[in-house]
Amino acid sequence: RPELADARPGWSALGPNTHMLPLEPLSAAESAALVDVDQGDSSLPAEDRARIIDAAGGNPLFLQQMMAMIAEGATSVDVPPTVHALLAARLDRIPSRERALLEIASVEGQVFHRGAVVELTDEPDRGGLAVALTALVRRQLVRPDRTVVAGDDAFRFHHVLIRDVAYSSIPKSRRAELHERLAAWLERSSGELEALVGHHLEQAYRYRDELRRNDERNVELGRRAGEKLATAARRAFTRGDMAAATNLLGRATSLPSRDGPEHGELLVMLGSALARVGDLSGCERVLTEAVDNAVAVADRRLELHARVERAAWRLWRDPAGGAAAHRLAEEAIAQFGEMGDDRGLARSWRLLAESEPSWKAHADGLERAVSYSRLAGDRREESEALWWIGVSMHFGPTPVGEAIQRCESILAEVEGDRTLEAGMRGILAGLYALQGRFAEAREFYASAFAALEQLGLKLRMATRRTISGAVELLAGDPAAAERELRWGFERLEAIGERIDAPGIAGQLAEALYQQGRYDEAERFADRSEQAVPGARLRYRFAVRAKVLARHGEFDRAEALARATVELAGHEDDNLNMRGQTLMDLAEVLRLAGRTARSQQYVTEALALYERKGNVVSAGVARALVGR
Repeated sequence: RPELADARPGWSALGPNTHMLPLEPLSAAESAALVDVDQGDSSLPAEDRARIIDAAGGNPLFLQQMMAMIAEGATSVDVPPTVHALLAARLDRIPSRERALLEIASVEGQVFHRGAVVELTDEPDRGGLAVALTALVRRQLVRPDRTVVAGDDAFRFHHVLIRDVAYSSIPKSRRAELHERLAAWLERSSGELEALVGHHLEQAYRYRDELRRNDERNVELGRRAGEKLATAARRAFTRGDMAAATNLLGRATSLPSRDGPEHGELLVMLGSALARVGDLSGCERVLTEAVDNAVAVADRRLELHARVERAAWRLWRDPAGGAAAHRLAEEAIAQFGEMGDDRGLARSWRLLAESEPSWKAHADGLERAVSYSRLAGDRREESEALWWIGVSMHFGPTPVGEAIQRCESILAEVEGDRTLEAGMRGILAGLYALQGRFAEAREFYASAFAALEQLGLKLRMATRRTISGAVELLAGDPAAAERELRWGFERLEAIGERIDAPGIAGQLAEALYQQGRYDEAERFADRSEQAVPGARLRYRFAVRAKVLARHGEFDRAEALARATVELAGHEDDNLNMRGQTLMDLAEVLRLAGRTARSQQYVTEALALYERKGNVVSAGVARALVGR
């Protein structure tokens, strides 16, 4: 439906294999056809038939439920004007035994189990449940579904609105009681449903809280709910499902908790999860709360964990804080070493790596982070460090062949870690493109984005447009590159990210320049030049210099292009970026008619590309030298 594009914006930009199919309301003819199917052998007066089709407005659920009411004895005049009122009126007409069963089933959710219904039904009323359940299936209010409880039968409400209407008719005190009983049944039925058990305990706690039943029993309910949700949150965080982790952690930390450092550790995890889903402001707020809480109880270990995590994510909004982050990392490494805290050492080495000035030093720090994360048994921290190693090998001086071999080795050993798998597939997409393997590159970045979308990793979805944009630029498709880069840039601008946004702006300027849209290219060149001095850029282009040269301002263009080459040469060991700035300078000189000097810089760029193993760019440079 049209609103899907708002809820899942990434689904409209997953790559060349994506096809969007709009789901419009049924037409009058289609609605009439559905009425004909639903009415079966019975006849419906033309006036009633027209009234129903008009009232449904092309909504098939509304249409089918109206037909069901009429089949059960109502007339078209009795049909309420909204879907919610229609469903409520229909449920009011079914026998009380079936209605009671439907309400009890609604407590578990849209999918419910026969065992849960039996458990929540008072013992004297359990006779005849099977008959009532069969009747609800026949009325098409529920249908059989796949179970999550071994040895039990599951059913699903035909539509979530039917469940909502049934649930809304239950008094809050009764809901609290039923949710608590259901949580107990789920704990007995399966020991691995912490999120579900926590949800029902949480609902019981919140309904009792709304009814002002704030006794010790309710506080204990809240604590138990928080513990279950926290367990489920840790699992979600470890497997990289940040959409689930953010939801579960936010709820767990809002419930009563027992004394101890656990609440602070959950806040640190929540701050990290919020950053990954693109909420950098929320991350700052939560991690500052964690720091303040740790200081208040004089927990130096927890305070250091929170400060290190906060410093790492602050760099995304304030790259100028690199020196301060580096000092904090060194201090934390010393103190965590004295404490014997391997997880703290892993996080601190990753922070040190992120604040290093070169890709080589960056990679060296990350190797230490991997070692300590393995000692700590922290799979999420290990995954994060391994992914960043892939980033370092892509952008740093590691030859492409060697980088591919290491990334493919990591990919082969991900063991169900979808976050690391998506990360490695994205990095490999960029590396394959450097070798001219564009079909594989596109397949890999499309599948990576699909996984990141499912995991809720919105920040990484936006920043990794640096890779997909580069793939399309290397492939000679600047329009496709523009699509990828513009999507990422707009989302990074919205969340206030300032590490990758300038580099993406530079790539976008290049994509526009290659399409001959020089004014637009200059605007994005302006944005790329707003990068914080000293920040490690993924990409740098001399687009403004090339535009000036095309306007005949050759001296200004050459001075600007040389300054860009100088900046890239002293700033980083990113061989591809240095080669690109040399190629840009060569183009400026070629446009000015200074072909001999132009060839000199193409030759220098060729040497850098060959050293990196960038087959595509080396081929372009070699062809220019030949001409």
